[in-house]
Amino acid sequence: MLISTNQAKSVSCQLGENMDTKTDLRVVRTHNAIRQAFVRLLGEQDYANISIQAICELAPVNRATFYKYYSGKSDLAGKMIADFKQQFTQIMSERRKGMSVRQFMQECVPQIERQSELLLALWKIRTPRHHLYNDMQNIVKQAMTAFAAKHGGVSDYQAHMFAVIGMESLRYHFERRLALPKNGIAKDICEVMEMGELEG
Repeated sequence: MLISTNQAKSVSCQLGENMDTKTDLRVVRTHNAIRQAFVRLLGEQDYANISIQAICELAPVNRATFYKYYSGKSDLAGKMIADFKQQFTQIMSERRKGMSVRQFMQECVPQIERQSELLLALWKIRTPRHHLYNDMQNIVKQAMTAFAAKHGGVSDYQAHMFAVIGMESLRYHFERRLALPKNGIAKDICEVMEMGELEG
């Protein structure tokens, strides 16, 4: 996820910097260059094989600049994942208010689809510390449980299946560079949720 001017100000304040507008833009460009280089490298090779030197060369920034903002590769990954999770949680919490499941999916999907390249890259990072795909699935499950609580509720199984199908639909279409069939995803999820009401 790219960094905004406000996020850059926050980082620089933590470093004790007094930033003006020109510095703001320079810091934003530096962060975004580092993050874009990291995403590009993740698209080409495994996370474990990516070096700080490779990120710096592709950005391009020097190692001192990289270490000014990130303590290492894991720190960079962690901050990018945390930034996206914050945005994703906000999307899920805001969009569920007063909407049907179908409306909810139609509102959320386009915002997520615009970041498909970033997500495909970050999903490749699977370590004990970093596991964005699983984190997103849990966020979806929690959001569905909270949403459904206002409309009669769902079982833990139904909320889990909602999250599994939703996330797998994203991954399936992103990996194949296919446009997301928003109505189709909502329909599939609704059908799974209705399974609990079917008689054997």
